[in-house]
Amino acid sequence: MPCPRAESGVDNMAVKIKDVAERAGVAKSTVSNALTGNKYVSEELKQKILKICEEMNYHPSFYASKMAGDQSNIIALFLEESESGQYHSFYTELIESCLKHISASGYNLFISYNADGRERQGLLQKGKTLLDGAIIISPASHDDERIALLEDELIPCVSIGKPADSQMVSYVDVDNARLVRNAVHLLALSGYTKIYLLNSSEKLNISCDRTASFLKALTDEKLEGDGSSICYCTESSEEEGAAFAKKVMAEDVAFITANTWLAQGVYACAAEMGLGIGEDVGVFALGGKVDPEKTPRLAYATQDYGKLARLAADILLQNLEEIGKGEFSERKIISLPCKISFDASINRK
Repeated sequence: MPCPRAESGVDNMAVKIKDVAERAGVAKSTVSNALTGNKYVSEELKQKILKICEEMNYHPSFYASKMAGDQSNIIALFLEESESGQYHSFYTELIESCLKHISASGYNLFISYNADGRERQGLLQKGKTLLDGAIIISPASHDDERIALLEDELIPCVSIGKPADSQMVSYVDVDNARLVRNAVHLLALSGYTKIYLLNSSEKLNISCDRTASFLKALTDEKLEGDGSSICYCTESSEEEGAAFAKKVMAEDVAFITANTWLAQGVYACAAEMGLGIGEDVGVFALGGKVDPEKTPRLAYATQDYGKLARLAADILLQNLEEIGKGEFSERKIISLPCKISFDASINRK
């Protein structure tokens, strides 16, 4: 039976699943399993957790709705959040793929873009829109607030992008570590003696993975480099790329950029300083949409964003089906390779 509402005066919105777990002396996953039945919890421990929920006035919306037999048939897609509200080109492909696969299974897709914490919390409040599940993209390097809120409400969640180690949700991602290693290797083979990484925001977990892989790759290639060889770009814009490149631009220097916007900034800086891309300066983009009119043509990596979204949707739909049957849903991890387009921006003749 669902946790009865207690007249304790405690604000439910202030109580989180970790608070219940701490008082019960168990892991968050144990509280979740006790409330959802996804995995066996002894009756004695379950009753203890239910009593603590009552005392703390903790009522996760997903649990309450499921116990009442309700289903909203709504799945949310939480896009990456940025201070500038920049809309990335790959969002459209992600949205279209999610919409296609979610709707084919009888669900509606709700898209959340740059919502603040209060808006997200309001979305999940009992009595407002109840979500059956959610997909989030580009998780934060520490506990992602979106994932944490979904965990608090016991709403099944799948991430596109590797989450922080402390958040044990299923996810799909590309092999970013291998991609960065390959990019460093290609540039070293082309004779570039100094390589810089123009990374995305330091707040994103993908940036941490890139940094670790980049520094190891420099060591493997016997190239000099440390933290000063990395620039974290909050908005990953052309202006940020040009500003950093201007500080370090020289012959035999190469840049690995998080996206094509940053690469365009490097192109502009090189042109201003009279240096040739692909000859004096190397540029490789880890993702983004390439301008076919840009010369010399940019070497870059391509990700199948539609496939990433489809796989994330399939995992979530499977989780929801398993939960509906009262079965335990195992964590799932899928890593996809990237395709590298080797082109003139790193190809010295």
